[in-house]
Amino acid sequence: MTFLFGPLGLLYSSVPAALGFLIVFIVSFMIAETPTASGIMWTITWALSIITGFVTINRNNAKLEERRHQELLEATKKKITVKVNNRPG
Repeated sequence: MTFLFGPLGLLYSSVPAALGFLIVFIVSFMIAETPTASGIMWTITWALSIITGFVTINRNNAKLEERRHQELLEATKKKITVKVNNRPG
């Protein structure tokens, strides 16, 4: 999404980063003296927002994967405990 929408695409992964990049994007556009400088700043901001989106999504996915792993471990421990307590004898 960030590739297509730039800083607005960051709203999917990180709202604070999206707002920060939108401010930088607007300010850099306003202070640019020439269209070329404006285009360069726009391109740099767009590229940095893509990289930031990639990093934040990877972090979020790693957290989700860790949470899933912990839930699986807890479910496995509960299942083993139930089997041991319910054995005949």
